[in-house]
Order: sequence, then C-alpha cells, then structure tokens
Amino acid sequence: MEKLAFPFLLQEDKILNWRKVFHGRLGDNQGQTLVTWLILVSLVLLITTAVGSGFGLIQGQMQLTHICRIESLKVQADVEPLIKKLFGLNNQAKLLRIRLGVAKAKLALALIHLNMALAAESRIEISIIRKQQHILEKIQKSLIQTANIKLHSGTFSTYQKLKSAFIDIKKRSAGWADINFVIHNPIIPRLAVKPLDRNLAPVYVPKKNFEKKQVTSQMWKQKYTIKGFLKEIHQSNSQCHATLEENSWVPKIRRDKLYSKWH
Repeated sequence: MEKLAFPFLLQEDKILNWRKVFHGRLGDNQGQTLVTWLILVSLVLLITTAVGSGFGLIQGQMQLTHICRIESLKVQADVEPLIKKLFGLNNQAKLLRIRLGVAKAKLALALIHLNMALAAESRIEISIIRKQQHILEKIQKSLIQTANIKLHSGTFSTYQKLKSAFIDIKKRSAGWADINFVIHNPIIPRLAVKPLDRNLAPVYVPKKNFEKKQVTSQMWKQKYTIKGFLKEIHQSNSQCHATLEENSWVPKIRRDKLYSKWH
C-alpha cells in the first residue's frame, strides 16, 4: 500500500494527488470528504501551533522584562542609601565652610591689630577645620566610589542573568521555534552628582537631568521563526531602564524608550 505523508503545509499539488488516490480507492464522495477532513485537521493544527507559539513568545518576553526590571531596581536600591548619605553630609560641609570663613576673618583681624595670641589661636582653629574637611571629603569620595562600583557590578549582574534567561527560553522553545537573541552591552552610569565647586569637602548636588543620567539600561533584540509554517523572521527590540526619582531618591522604572538606536 502506498504511504501517505501528513503534510504540515498544504500544497495544491499534494492535495490533487491525495484526491486521485482517494477517488480511486474510496470513491469520489468518500475521497472528497476525507480530503476535506484532512485539510480541516491540518488547519486546526496550524492554528493551534500558531496560538501556542504566540503565547510562548509573549511569555518569554514577559519573563525577560520581569527579570530586567526587578534586577535593575535592586541595583538602584543599593545606591539609594549612599546618595542619601552623601546629600545628608551637605549640612556638615556648609557648616565647616562657615567656620573656616569665620576663623580666617579672625586671623585677618588679629594680624591687623598685631594680636599674635589671637592670630596663633586662629591658625590652630583653621588647621583643625581643614583636617575635618579632609576627613569629610574622604567620606564623600568613598560614598561616590562605592555607589559607582555597585552600579557597575549590579548592572553587569543583570546583564548576565538576562543572558542565562535567553539560553533557557531558547531551549524551551526549540521544538516549535528558532529563536536568536542579541543582548547589547548594558548602559552603566556613574552616580549622577556633582560638587558645587572645587573646594575641599564641597556640597554635592544632582546633575542636570539627574533621572536620565542615573539610569541603568539593558537592551536586547530577538529574532524568531515559528517552525512549520511561518517563513518570515519576526524581530522585536526591547529596552529596560531603572533610575532614582529625584529628591525622593526612590528607585523607579522608566517606561519611555531612551535610546532610538542600538549600540
């Protein structure tokens, strides 16, 4: 007996061959009915596969977005107490600046009046204030450096977790789709703050457009072809951004697309 293949793609020449076989063996009416039934079954299978594949792709994309957002928020949450502490030191920086100004004025006045005792006292006071400013500046720089390290290591860790998730999704979908992912190098910021001046132990303030400059970003591209009936490659680009909200310094997701071009 001749073997009949059950095709995934219904082609006109194959359908005609089936009709000839069934007409010869089952009669015109029975052959036509069986061919129609096979066409309907094939269509149902195609639709079921398409729907299942679509859900699978959506689920994969949701998984990637969830991982990216959760991990990116963790990165900013690690930086939050550091930036709050840095700005919390501003009052101390201002106070030391005022005390230094007063001590310098006392020294100038003492020298004008040739009061050497007061001048010596003022110089000692200035020296003490300078030492306090050096200590404060070291604390400020340490906070900034620690924040930059956390931004770098945390963003790179998110990048690695996304790559692992890509591999997992690709394995899960191997039976019904060919999926290729391209994850771009992450955007790793430095703490978006600046000193008001170049003096010792300065006051720090947020940079202009703080939320955009503070953002950590992940971007990826996925291309996939559903096996069996879709010959076109579908492509989608995704972005994920987290930052700190200015003034409250609370981590938040930025839902706008910050980058129109892929780097």
